[in-house]
Amino acid sequence: MDYRQIISIFLILIELPDETFTEDLKNQSSSQFKALEQRVVGACNKTYRTRFPRRFNRCFVKGFRAVTRATGTQADMGVAFHPTTNTTDLPQNSEVAQTLVDAASNSSNGFNVTFNTNTIQVTSSPLTTTTTAPTSTSSTTATSTTAAPTTLALTTRRVVFRSVLDTFTSDLANPSSAAFKNRASMIKGQLEPLYRTEFPSSFRSLNVVAFSNGSVNTTMD
Repeated sequence: MDYRQIISIFLILIELPDETFTEDLKNQSSSQFKALEQRVVGACNKTYRTRFPRRFNRCFVKGFRAVTRATGTQADMGVAFHPTTNTTDLPQNSEVAQTLVDAASNSSNGFNVTFNTNTIQVTSSPLTTTTTAPTSTSSTTATSTTAAPTTLALTTRRVVFRSVLDTFTSDLANPSSAAFKNRASMIKGQLEPLYRTEFPSSFRSLNVVAFSNGSVNTTMD
């Protein structure tokens, strides 16, 4: 496994009020799905390529579903950044969401799909699991609640994988070295979003334990 090929992905939830949901939109091979996907991705790519020209990779649609409380269609969309982008160089969740809000609110962009800017929110990212809603151009009223802390029993699994295209150096054996810290930070930033997406209710975090020779073996919990 070559972790350098794993991109950093922000998952965004957004409602499309003018798009009537049909069963065809559940099928990614249908012409209806592909047509709506093309319009959504086109608007998204234009937005983020303009805002983050060197870091942005692509947008993609994970799926469409019906809006339960109103008419329209809800889209689960991914915003991917290049694998060469360090976690520290990624935009904050609020910036990712607000970028799309601002673009959707600007009629001069000429999008051929309507986004409900009040619903745009980051549901998962390389930075945090917290859902982040931007400031919409429309007036809204938000109620803030504080949840009581909950003590959870954590389960740890040991994982070892090999990066066959990389070369082990002696400083990777030292957890205090800059090389170890930089590589551990990169792996954590690239892999955590994938586990978080696959196991949204149960995944907590990962920790790089050690690197060893052959090309580079990574041990993590």
